[in-house]
Amino acid sequence: MTVERRLPLEGVRILDLTHVWAGPLAMRVLGSFGAEVIKVESTRRYDMSRGEAVPGPGAGRVFIYPNADPGDEPWNREGRFIERNYNKLGLTLDLTRAEGVEVFKRLVKISDVVAESFRVGVMANFGLDYPRLRAIKPDIIMISLSSQGQTGPERAYGSFGAVLEQTGGLAAITGYNPDAPTATGTFIPDPVVAALAAGLVVAALHFRRRPLH
Repeated sequence: MTVERRLPLEGVRILDLTHVWAGPLAMRVLGSFGAEVIKVESTRRYDMSRGEAVPGPGAGRVFIYPNADPGDEPWNREGRFIERNYNKLGLTLDLTRAEGVEVFKRLVKISDVVAESFRVGVMANFGLDYPRLRAIKPDIIMISLSSQGQTGPERAYGSFGAVLEQTGGLAAITGYNPDAPTATGTFIPDPVVAALAAGLVVAALHFRRRPLH
């Protein structure tokens, strides 16, 4: 007898608008459990971890390539980018254009999760914040990995794990006296947020399947 084995998230489609580390890693984990993850980027502003040919804030960063060779397409060879995005489909859309937003909305209708890691307000500027996504698909799940959350006096801030080590107080308990505090080097907030985000999406999917009374 042949037993068909299915991964637990097969049939789930995720639109992944996240960049760099925490969000992409979280969505990669969900892809490893069977979800179809579509990474959505703009041709004008790629994920800055793609490689040294990337325009914008990625310029000047240190990148990792096989045999230290960027090759003819460095944006497809950066080791950390590949490690965080290896089981995803890719799509380029310009969400500053009405045509791009319309395509994205069509995808929302046939998807289960939208993940984003922009600064607070960016999705609203696109016309794609949670209330408007729910108007398109009432049971859509949205996870937003903004730096300091969606509310409060620091909600508009942007950062990476290295900054969050400072603002969260982790840096205050590292290093050895009498030396100054020392960053962890692995930027702990990023993988921690990734693990929590993946778990929260699974919990939301489970909650959505609850019986209605």
